Amino acid sequence: MAVRIVQLSDTHLSGARAYAAANFDRVVDWLNDDPPAVVVNTGDIALDDPDDADDRIFARRLHERITARVVAIPGNHDVGDSGPSPWQGQRVDPDRVDAFVATWGADRFSVDVADWRLIGIDNLLLGELPTHEAEQYEWLREELRGPEHVGLFMHKPLCVSRPEREDRPGWSVPLSSREALLAVLAAGPVRFVASGHLHRGAAFRLDDGLMSLWAPSTGFVSSPSAEFGPSRCGVSEIVLDGPTVRWREIDPGGLRHRSSEDCKAGADTMRRAPLFAYGGPA
Repeated sequence: MAVRIVQLSDTHLSGARAYAAANFDRVVDWLNDDPPAVVVNTGDIALDDPDDADDRIFARRLHERITARVVAIPGNHDVGDSGPSPWQGQRVDPDRVDAFVATWGADRFSVDVADWRLIGIDNLLLGELPTHEAEQYEWLREELRGPEHVGLFMHKPLCVSRPEREDRPGWSVPLSSREALLAVLAAGPVRFVASGHLHRGAAFRLDDGLMSLWAPSTGFVSSPSAEFGPSRCGVSEIVLDGPTVRWREIDPGGLRHRSSEDCKAGADTMRRAPLFAYGGPA
């Protein structure tokens, strides 16, 4: 029997600067009209600042409107960033991870649906918090044992094009951490890796046949590029039917496709954009 999963990502929710909230409410209505087996949010759930407790709580409250089961993992705007140049100088740290866990219950998940196991990890930890990373890898190795098929969810993509190449800083899992992650994943029946972060939808196979699935942002588009073309706001739908994985990018309709630059009014970051209060679901 086919199982339908919907992946949300980069929702960037805030009650005080609610530029992305109307899109999210429209997505929630669409989800509740035809609930999937599981809804996964792959991070950057809150607007911009991992230390903004109000945004974190507001984002959790809006997700409570979803009638389907919801699981979530953090993005760099939720627990702090990784790599050589963390966003706004806010590097991932234990306190930020603890704050996310206090709101969402965990920063990882494992859900069994049909003959699949869906696993979500916090890939901001990789190469940054050795104790947290080691504990998560121990957990991941156990979760990879037993299921017939595995789908892995994380915030930053595994890679942009090829696993053996370093990408632009901040775009994906750094190469050194990527190699360690791939070594662990090789021990299990992982069929796809689904991520967010880049605010664009895409599906392609890596050299070893592993599917790389990127989810668009529900909140903001990314800048057009010669490499990737334009982006649109939306969600990812992943249908699992035995070993078969079908992916498509969906615009639920009624979404506003604008970039965060359209909202900043000259501010350097969304946390300093003009106030724009949440008006509630339509």
